[in-house]
Amino acid sequence: MKNNIDTRENLSKYAASFVMMLIIIQPMLDVLSYWLIKGDNTSITTILRILMLGVIVIYSFIISDNKKFYFVFYGVMAAFWTLHMINGFRIGYISLFSDIALFIRVAQMPALTLSFITFLKKNKNTKKAIYEGCCLAFVIVIGVICLSYITNTPDYMYYGVGIKGWFYSGNAQSIIVTVLVCMTLLFTYRTRNKFIFIMGAFFGFGLLFSSGTRVTFFSIFIIAIGILVLLVFNKEKSWIYYTTLVLVMLICGGFFNISPMVNEKDKMHAGFEAEQEKINASINNSELKMEYGEDKEIPGKPYTLNQYKKIYEPYLWMFKDAIDEFGFEKFLEEYDYTTQAEQLGNNRLYKQTIARIKWEQQDFLTKLVGYESATVNLNGSVYMPENDLPILLYFNGYIGFGLYVLFIAYFAVLTLVALIKNFKNVFTVETGLVGIAIMLVLGSSLLSGYLVERPNVSIYFSMMLAVVYSITVIENGVNPYLGLKKYK
Repeated sequence: MKNNIDTRENLSKYAASFVMMLIIIQPMLDVLSYWLIKGDNTSITTILRILMLGVIVIYSFIISDNKKFYFVFYGVMAAFWTLHMINGFRIGYISLFSDIALFIRVAQMPALTLSFITFLKKNKNTKKAIYEGCCLAFVIVIGVICLSYITNTPDYMYYGVGIKGWFYSGNAQSIIVTVLVCMTLLFTYRTRNKFIFIMGAFFGFGLLFSSGTRVTFFSIFIIAIGILVLLVFNKEKSWIYYTTLVLVMLICGGFFNISPMVNEKDKMHAGFEAEQEKINASINNSELKMEYGEDKEIPGKPYTLNQYKKIYEPYLWMFKDAIDEFGFEKFLEEYDYTTQAEQLGNNRLYKQTIARIKWEQQDFLTKLVGYESATVNLNGSVYMPENDLPILLYFNGYIGFGLYVLFIAYFAVLTLVALIKNFKNVFTVETGLVGIAIMLVLGSSLLSGYLVERPNVSIYFSMMLAVVYSITVIENGVNPYLGLKKYK
């Protein structure tokens, strides 16, 4: 027994350094993924991330003082997966291995959160390591972007618009950058070095502005206003911090009309307008030829079935798989008979529609535990929804969706209890920026997705939730069992 305790304590000494190393290598793994994807090979980074997940979980389990909770926690996961898998065999599995891969990606967030909580409990320097690691990761991201331009090999968020560097997924990188900027600003503020804070704000908000996505642009004002409120409440006396944040908002707001985000939005709007003109011309053509065989009226709709086919004709190359699977009439009904180019050309909506139709076709038992990932594979193409809510619900069912939401809600309750118990000590710049980072990640996941199934994004979210646990439970004495059980 004593040897086990000694082993745990000895290994715990390295927890903070281990966590910092994990954070620092994240952008490096993303860069590696970028170049491997360019070469049509992602297996290396996939294996590396699975191995990394395994090492993190095993290490945290070894040093944990409460291994019983680990068994209960993973027991719940295993029980859910067993039900999901049994149902998969009941209705006929298409691809068990791809379903397992999706489950691992979804389960990573809660699994890593538990591990990071253990690291925070066992090593008091872990929280500092998280902040410093995120700041260093931000510096690496800036360095990678600069290097991509120096070598004349930059990639963009959109077609020639929005700084991205050597990072593949623009939406995922947007979420990562917002978290890193929040943590960089927190780290630089805590140094009390005004010059470092100004530089952190300059590069942080500059990157958010230059990225060109809605998420990053509006995050500028959410973060800046949030920090200003926190500074006022915590009676910050230095005018440098206030001035820096106000100037950032004035500059970014002043350049709104020439920002990469507006540039891309205008290009997209112009494209949709051009397509809409073609659709309108097709609709208004009195000599419209019907080339699709027998026609029929659609009750309550302004056009016949063949007229809709003619209107949708420019998009049939994109809709082909769904129409082959469900039929044109069903597909038309799911699109609510729209004739708007902005909706017809929306690939995100198309993927979500396929997943929704598949969901509606399932029986009650399948809706309880979700259908397998290969369900949205049509004619060899996988139409995975990009937004996180459909992914959570359709692939994990009511039970899995509920467990995931309850897990996140638990940390919101901890925060609320801590604020009620000791508002003055809890409502700090630190807690506020961690909270802002979490809310931005959740908001981004609803708008654009890329949290639930992206390990490179969910690892940052897990860290932020673990920090919430540290601030509320470890530092402010909130009962983690929320009164259901006594806590020492």
